[in-house]
Amino acid sequence: MMFEGIRKKVGRRQMRSEYKGLRRTPKVFNLATAQSVGLIYRVDNEEKFAAVKKYVRHLKEEEGIKRIMALGYVEDKVLPEFARSQLEFDYFCKAELSWNFRPGGNAVKNFCNEVFDILIDLEREEIIPLRHILNKSKGRFKVGYYTDEFKQYYDLMIDVHSSEMIDYIAQVNYYLSIINKVS
Repeated sequence: MMFEGIRKKVGRRQMRSEYKGLRRTPKVFNLATAQSVGLIYRVDNEEKFAAVKKYVRHLKEEEGIKRIMALGYVEDKVLPEFARSQLEFDYFCKAELSWNFRPGGNAVKNFCNEVFDILIDLEREEIIPLRHILNKSKGRFKVGYYTDEFKQYYDLMIDVHSSEMIDYIAQVNYYLSIINKVS
């Protein structure tokens, strides 16, 4: 357990320094102008998975987003039964991480190479494998929880006092529907 703590610390330090000099020019999209959305999240349990699935359905049916991909990280060596790849969902697990928590595998590579108009990080805390993906992603407009510590990672940060993902998603939808809106 102590060794894993050291690995995480080294991995976090390497990830932050590697992406410190990352230069990109964000492009602002809202839900009306976006054609594609990427979501990254940790698959903790079936309820969280169901919430993400519901959000994907909302984006597709209510917002008219044509291309959506949700990439979930499972902090286990094997994927749970409910977390099987589907049309808009892909996963990677602990077995696909390097010693310093850098994710690998086809699901991660494909996701990072996809150019999403909007990339939404659904996690409040820093999860090293997901942060690597966020930073490597070619997403044009990156959205995440507000925190001073992570300013350099996002183009839009949303301050939500609730720890419930559903409340965060509601705020993301609100701000992505009013930002850069043309009347």
